[in-house]
Amino acid sequence: MFEQMKTFVRIAETGSITRAARSLNLSLPMASRHLRWLEQELGIALVPEGRRLFSSLSVEENLLVGAYGRRDGGTWNLAAVYRLFPVLLERRHSPSTTLSGGQQQMVAIGRSLMSNPRILLCDEISLGLAPIVIRDIYAALADIKTRGTSVVLVEQDLMHAMSVADRAYCFQEGRVSLSGRPADLTRDEIHAAYFGI
Repeated sequence: MFEQMKTFVRIAETGSITRAARSLNLSLPMASRHLRWLEQELGIALVPEGRRLFSSLSVEENLLVGAYGRRDGGTWNLAAVYRLFPVLLERRHSPSTTLSGGQQQMVAIGRSLMSNPRILLCDEISLGLAPIVIRDIYAALADIKTRGTSVVLVEQDLMHAMSVADRAYCFQEGRVSLSGRPADLTRDEIHAAYFGI
């Protein structure tokens, strides 16, 4: 995980990815054009802020979209996602628009897992969710990590994020202002780095 995190710090500093003698400039037009390359070659999948489900599709159809162009050899499939989030099995034929916010977030995470990523990027996964749902989502993140998928989490809910993190990075104006293992960082250090004081 630390090597992957160093890669993301390098991306933040340079705006590019270099791996296996290939380079990709991450300007917005280029990033959207090369999203499939990120998913297939690097094994990166994104759980976007706001979930961004396909409203005309059922829960299961939304999950299956994530399997398009999937990497071989992974452990994630419909059965594995349904084991991770049993409520989705019960609601698999329901339109995604009829789900609660927490259930929609479960679909968004499951859809990304269906590509069998090496690295799962999660952007503000607790945003707007009830505390009990946040607890369930973070329990699922711990399970995802134990199954061998690295998780990079961008989150404002520091308490929950630190509970599942192996390493933490605080960014201030695009630069790393603090890094380390959560157990080694004091609350004051985190607040100073997070709020820039």
